[in-house]
Amino acid sequence: MHLAVQYLANPRMRITEVADLLGYSSIGAFTRWHGATFGSSPRKARPNS
Repeated sequence: MHLAVQYLANPRMRITEVADLLGYSSIGAFTRWHGATFGSSPRKARPNS
């Protein structure tokens, strides 16, 4: 969980790259996990979103 927050805080990392680094098979799987865990999409968790 902590790595997801840390990676998403970096505006240079694409969400697809974050999902891949965390071992998700697709952006959709990562987005579903993020929504269930944090209550929002990864895009909304990014700075200046």
